[in-house]
Amino acid sequence: MSFTSFGFVAFFVAVFGLYYLPPMRRHQVALLVGASLLLYWLEAGDFLILLLVSSLSTAGLSYVLAGRRGRFAAAALGVAGNLLVLGFFKYKSLFLSGAGAAPRDLVQALLHAPLPIGISFYTFHGISLIVDTYRDPEPLIGAVGRRWPQHFAKTLLYMSFFPQLVAGPIAKGRFLLPQIGPKSFAGIAWQESLECLIHGYFLKSVLADNLQQFTAPMTTPAAWGVDSAYHLAAMMLGYSAQIYADFAGYSLIAIGLGKLLGYELPQNFNNPYLAGSFAEFWRRWHMSLSSWLRDYLYIPLGGNRRGAGRTYLNLFLVMALGGLWHGAAWKFAAWGIWHGLALMAERALAGRLRHLSALRILGIPLVFLYVTIGWLLFKLDSFSDVVAYLARLLALPRAAGDGGVIEANVMLILTALTLLYQVAMEILAKRDPGARLAAARPAALALMLVFILFGSGDRNAFIYFQF
Repeated sequence: MSFTSFGFVAFFVAVFGLYYLPPMRRHQVALLVGASLLLYWLEAGDFLILLLVSSLSTAGLSYVLAGRRGRFAAAALGVAGNLLVLGFFKYKSLFLSGAGAAPRDLVQALLHAPLPIGISFYTFHGISLIVDTYRDPEPLIGAVGRRWPQHFAKTLLYMSFFPQLVAGPIAKGRFLLPQIGPKSFAGIAWQESLECLIHGYFLKSVLADNLQQFTAPMTTPAAWGVDSAYHLAAMMLGYSAQIYADFAGYSLIAIGLGKLLGYELPQNFNNPYLAGSFAEFWRRWHMSLSSWLRDYLYIPLGGNRRGAGRTYLNLFLVMALGGLWHGAAWKFAAWGIWHGLALMAERALAGRLRHLSALRILGIPLVFLYVTIGWLLFKLDSFSDVVAYLARLLALPRAAGDGGVIEANVMLILTALTLLYQVAMEILAKRDPGARLAAARPAALALMLVFILFGSGDRNAFIYFQF
């Protein structure tokens, strides 16, 4: 059920109304668990069983780890189990193709089972909780308690919290679990909540959904019936703006909904297209995934502590695996490697170019263009389609022809608005707003609300729902 659907809005209003009733104060955790599981069942059906099994096993193993019994074996089992579940459902076609000994009907049923909604996110939650409890159990014991019913209930909410279950942000156990407890209506941060929601719906409904109708033809090579490089470039830039607005919009809505329920979710985007380097881009883009990969993959591999060669290898492996996390296709691995190579090259040149004061200003458009080209690996069906698209882009005349010039111009305008939005957010974040800016803030929010009500595009599923 998409955040932009009337059904979800009605669902949330009902949960919100019950949640803050005085008699429900002692049962708020149970209500959120029930609402989260109900919503997941409505969307994923029988895959609810998988979420419950994953939550139960994570709760049980973290309970063992908190008790300091069989700690290494329990941690290894928990991490391996989560990775096996994720790997099976995401990459089953790769390792079940030779399973001829199994009954054919069972194999076919498993091979054709769809990817469970949110599995990439709740398995990462499970791994985070298990590893954090193994490394330092005391903070987690303080957060969830030593009694099994309380431990299980809080772990189940951590794994299934509906605002961020489907597409994040990924919240580490040590971040979210200490927040679980009774909340008061008087404690709601109304201004922050509503601002997050307005910004989120503006990015998703106004920018991303309007861009989607123009970038859709990119997915089929036969539909590249455009007569200029101008139009192809506009579609490429438009998709870059769309994927940012779509995912950043989702994240802000999730954060706003969490605030209304009394929970803080981690920031997921920080104006990534204003990054002056590739390392900075990954500190600004999908921040919860970047920090997860850093804490649970890059640092355990050795990080940058074992020499330059090992550092480059670790960067390459982390980015390649981060790419594959998005799907069982070589194009996603290629996308990860595309970014890994950029990070490796940037690190190798960092010492030589550090003295150039203009490097950041020059780096912003270069990083944006490089990242934008990389998004073709997300949008198009195969690596060969990406090559064909770029070849056609370079071969066509630069000037806009008779066909599609209006569509191209609209895409560029929406892309420019997406970039200007990030510039405005960057300015507001780094400077203490004066009287004029402070006075303009409500007007800007009101204008975004008007666009949401009257300028939204056709509702489309969030792009990251497929991952």
